[in-house]
Amino acid sequence: MSVKHRMMWAAALVLLLTLTTALAEDGGVRGTVWVDKTPDGLWDGEPTVKNVTVILEKTEAEGDEKEIARAVTERDGAFALTASEPGDYRLRIELPEEYHFTLHGLDSMALPIQGGVGYTPVFSLEAGEIRDMNIGTTKGRASVTFMVFEDANQNGGRASAEKRLSHVRVGVLYEYEGQTYTVAETTTPVGGRITLTHLSPGTYRAYFEMPEGYRAGPMGTKFSGWYNCFTQEGNLGLTVPFTVGIGDNQWVGAGVVKTAIESQ
Repeated sequence: MSVKHRMMWAAALVLLLTLTTALAEDGGVRGTVWVDKTPDGLWDGEPTVKNVTVILEKTEAEGDEKEIARAVTERDGAFALTASEPGDYRLRIELPEEYHFTLHGLDSMALPIQGGVGYTPVFSLEAGEIRDMNIGTTKGRASVTFMVFEDANQNGGRASAEKRLSHVRVGVLYEYEGQTYTVAETTTPVGGRITLTHLSPGTYRAYFEMPEGYRAGPMGTKFSGWYNCFTQEGNLGLTVPFTVGIGDNQWVGAGVVKTAIESQ
């Protein structure tokens, strides 16, 4: 760690101690928004981020979210939000335009998402409890490209003559501590190919909704857009988990066959 980074780290700690004094009576959430230069999801003295809006939301009995407090980070990236009563909460984080969230679950609590507005998982606060929740960011981004095609010869791959399907809903899911989060979704255009861009790096499962009259075809021999990567679970096609990093574009092929030829 450089001298500059050590000084920044020390300054952030001093400010957090100051903010903690303000939280001491009621409790709440404190943390720092930082830039994951590596990126590996670990905060090791890397720079902090200003102009990030952090909002503390309380989960109401009917399932709605109520804003409790908000803060905008300065150059030190620090924030502190007071919660005067126990309950279930989450943070809503609004990043500057050029930023995305880094890997979740290590030193960053923001869930992966498409774009720069995201959330933490819901967490519980007891009366007077102070919870540390840092938020890691990156200026890079990841993407996933879908190719939905009719596997007419049922060989697990797409021949150039096999048609691609439009109006199929596709998306990526993130799984954490028994919960499944929809990161991004869309529908395929004419041509059957679409890319979900501006994604956080992370480990995902891709999915698609089974078109009417089709079922998932046989698995392909490769994990790419030219081979079927999905198995069927109910009305969904789902991939195994895969990791997409900064600057990566993972292709996934969704091969389907008509249900009328299932017995052939």
